Amino acid sequence: MLTVFCTRYSDIPLSQFSYSYYVSNSLVDTSREYKVFVYDKRCEKPSIFKIAGNERGRKAKLVGSSQLYTKTSYLIVFHNPFATSHAELREVRFPAEVNVTDRFRFESFERKFLGYIINIDKKTACIDEMVKGWGYRLDASESLSLLWPPAFMRDDLTLVSSNFIFLCTSFALHAHGNINVRSEDISHLAQGVSKVRVKPRMKVFRKNAEIEIDTFVPDELCQPPSVSNRTESKA
Repeated sequence: MLTVFCTRYSDIPLSQFSYSYYVSNSLVDTSREYKVFVYDKRCEKPSIFKIAGNERGRKAKLVGSSQLYTKTSYLIVFHNPFATSHAELREVRFPAEVNVTDRFRFESFERKFLGYIINIDKKTACIDEMVKGWGYRLDASESLSLLWPPAFMRDDLTLVSSNFIFLCTSFALHAHGNINVRSEDISHLAQGVSKVRVKPRMKVFRKNAEIEIDTFVPDELCQPPSVSNRTESKA
């Protein structure tokens, strides 16, 4: 665990522990700093990752901002830089509004970590105080559901076989605002329900509710891979 650093385009194996990692871009001769872990002598401030996809897969993305949302699964990781055994890692007591779905202790690069997977039901004064102590702020999450047609996932992309979809959202859709289509592509049918014409790589995003949708042709999924009869000689 914690042995692969995932960027947008590839996975980079890690050979040693660091609180920050720099990823270079040879095209523009620059490097970018990614602060992954928090150096905290008291082991009270965690690194927070948003769970992506199936929670069982433990695939998570580092929260790069200071914003957290309710009704969202997060992996929070505490690291004690001076701990020599797991017994030295203190358990965290969470308010009742925090659902802890899993907890675990693990070791990576000969360092001790304590992890929790949590989901915060709602904002309260107690929750706000806890999150503020971590260096974050909490906001209520929006909701978004694809009502029709049936769809399937490919990586993080939702694929449908229709040129139109029906969405139920807790927020209004605004063309070129929280959805990258034109206003004539959106039809508001009822409160929270909209019919939308699907465009290539269409994205809907508002706070923590997001979806990326594209179309596919069912027959194309059943086609066998093409085989070339051409032979090439090797020098």
